[in-house]
Amino acid sequence: MAIQKEIMTIGIIVRVGMTIGLTINLAPKNGLCNGTRLMVMCCAPHYIQAKILNGDNASCFHFKFSN
Repeated sequence: MAIQKEIMTIGIIVRVGMTIGLTINLAPKNGLCNGTRLMVMCCAPHYIQAKILNGDNASCFHFKFSN
């Protein structure tokens, strides 16, 4: 949970369709590790829904970052 709180305190602008890259290992078992590219599918304050673009879990599921 501490990682999610750290992410939410950073002021970033996110738009649907943007490609974002992870710089930390959020959930390595789910393919969310350093260097993973994600495409933003939906976003709202304190919420990002993204699709994995690369790696073994590409296009398998959407991951929700929320506070």
